[in-house]
Amino acid sequence: MKKLMAIAFIVVSMLSGVAAEEGAAFVPYSDALTKCSAEWKASDQRAKTPKGEGSKAWNAFRAECVTRQGYVKGRKAPTTGS
Repeated sequence: MKKLMAIAFIVVSMLSGVAAEEGAAFVPYSDALTKCSAEWKASDQRAKTPKGEGSKAWNAFRAECVTRQGYVKGRKAPTTGS
């Protein structure tokens, strides 16, 4: 019985560690977008974009940048159990 409880404790501990790691990697979209906006404003790509193409260029840059910043579409913020 003690072995079974020890094994159960180890399994639960390992699963908790995995959940904590996933929660630590969470990047809210708003944070990623703020960083990407600053990068876009300072970029040469923005300055070289022809008139009328800015929206298209920004959307392409934003899509790549938020992924690079660590945002994952569909991932929810970790909730605290209360």
